Amino acid sequence: MVKSITKKILLAVASCLILASMFGGMAVASAGNSICIEEMSAKGPNALDIFGNTERANSFRAIEEDNSILIGATYQSVYVKETLDNNGNVTDSRLMTVSEVAKAKKEANRGLVLFDSIHQGITPNHPKQYKTTLSIVVYQDTDTNNYIVYGTADWDPFLGPWVEGESSPARGLDFMGLTWGGNGEFKCPSSNAWFSAKYLNGNNIPYTTPIANGYSGYCWGFEETTSGFLGVGASPMTSGTSRVILEKTYSTYQNLETNVIFTYIHTWQAFSISPSIGVGLFGPSINLNLSTVPKQWNQQLNIIGLLY
Repeated sequence: MVKSITKKILLAVASCLILASMFGGMAVASAGNSICIEEMSAKGPNALDIFGNTERANSFRAIEEDNSILIGATYQSVYVKETLDNNGNVTDSRLMTVSEVAKAKKEANRGLVLFDSIHQGITPNHPKQYKTTLSIVVYQDTDTNNYIVYGTADWDPFLGPWVEGESSPARGLDFMGLTWGGNGEFKCPSSNAWFSAKYLNGNNIPYTTPIANGYSGYCWGFEETTSGFLGVGASPMTSGTSRVILEKTYSTYQNLETNVIFTYIHTWQAFSISPSIGVGLFGPSINLNLSTVPKQWNQQLNIIGLLY
């Protein structure tokens, strides 16, 4: 059995004040208005059990090797609501609250047609609703003691699955990043940093690497949706995977531990952005300047236990 599994929907205002820094400084008024977060985490050799019998779990199990041990795994899902104006421009993209998600799921179970993923096609001012899930998994190579870190992001309709031709998330420049602490004790040459993502139509997603710092982190930028009027006819990103292999910079050990952070940033109507590595809630992380990129929200996952 998994040693430690937690599943939580964060309701308390105090918890949400912490989450405000993780989700672009969003204000929280009450428990019902808290961001709805579904999260599970585990440590040890059975940590992948948190994913259940899913495609994502199978993909992680497929990359396990005989000379590796599983350190830990975490996933986190949030729900996204996006609104369009009469010209098809996205006027708002935000994370849904606990009360909104509960109401939407209840009404969907009653058979009410509320979601793009049910009736396809959209009308101006009709909210589009999605679900994004981040995962981070850390292995250690027992031969080299290197840490292999995977960060994945999956976009789905609120009720899933994707259907060809349905509307897509707001088009803009999104980012995925893996950063780590250790004050230079870990390094990742560019040859050990890797990224891949696909659209629903099966095409690979072109990307850039605006941050490539071998001692603190990598960041990849890409458009998560192809072009299309009102989001219809566009092809959305279904999944993306990033990976870094962390080597010890020095041979000696200090009996200390650090963490690795996986960040996903969603923007809309923004195509020229320069991200940076800053110090966030858990340490070094990818960030954008809120004053120059106001139309954004982000998710972060954190795993500790990297020894150096």
